[in-house]
Amino acid sequence: TEEAYLNSEKGQVYIASAIYRAFKEYKIEMDTKGYQKSIVSKPSSSNSQSSHNEVSSKNLPIFRIQLASSPVDINTDAGRWKKVSNLIKTQENRVFKYMQGSYNSLSKAVSQQRYWRSHGFSDAFVVAYYQGKRISLQRAKELSSK
Repeated sequence: TEEAYLNSEKGQVYIASAIYRAFKEYKIEMDTKGYQKSIVSKPSSSNSQSSHNEVSSKNLPIFRIQLASSPVDINTDAGRWKKVSNLIKTQENRVFKYMQGSYNSLSKAVSQQRYWRSHGFSDAFVVAYYQGKRISLQRAKELSSK
């Protein structure tokens, strides 16, 4: 069960690591109060698991899978990155963020999150955007239910 996992040492280390990464990313954003710039988008390939992306209207949030973030630019033409289609790379506050896809529904995004976690991106998580700006998942759920 989830409770047993969260009470285990492995579960606690995983959660602590996730909290640390989230706090570190938040701190970088708050310290620099910089800009967001979309850099590149790798086109989709027809045989990819994620080729069935959905695009949202301006009145609904878009869900994406953040695969990684890094203070240095990652070569996305090699290794595990070769299989990623619909890659969106942005630079926010001196941090490169690598996201995949654009989905209308949180459930589709969560499904894709599981897929990418099982294909080499164990830290992948869902992020939400509304009218071009990143928003919390809670806010995205609120907007989706309207």
